Amino acid sequence: MVVLLAAAIGIMSAVFAHLIMLRLGMAQMRSYALTFLCGALVVVSITLGRTNSNWNVVTTLLLYGSWWFLFFAFVQMAESSLRVKILHILIEANDRLPREKLLQYYDEAILIEIRLARLLKSGAGGRRRSAVFGVHAT
Repeated sequence: MVVLLAAAIGIMSAVFAHLIMLRLGMAQMRSYALTFLCGALVVVSITLGRTNSNWNVVTTLLLYGSWWFLFFAFVQMAESSLRVKILHILIEANDRLPREKLLQYYDEAILIEIRLARLLKSGAGGRRRSAVFGVHAT
């Protein structure tokens, strides 16, 4: 039980540290490294304080490391998809696009319209007059 709790507290402290580091303007990759180390130190200190077994420390670190990797993948996925979308837009525009035009793609109203169009095209939603509704499988 100590292993699970220590890993959970470690990942929560890592996420909290990541938010603080980003708020302070730290570079993304440096923040990932320090976030991982911060959580690992919390994990080791809790585990060593509650148990005398080295195997518990190793197990806790492995569990924390796997959870931290999932956190890293989740955060990186959103950032990478945005970069890929921007590159795709640039390729379609023959590698030249004014900044103002690129910013139009990320206007909130335009984003909502794009998402609604995808929803309607996929058949997961419908439109009647000015209302949009979801189509549920029965």
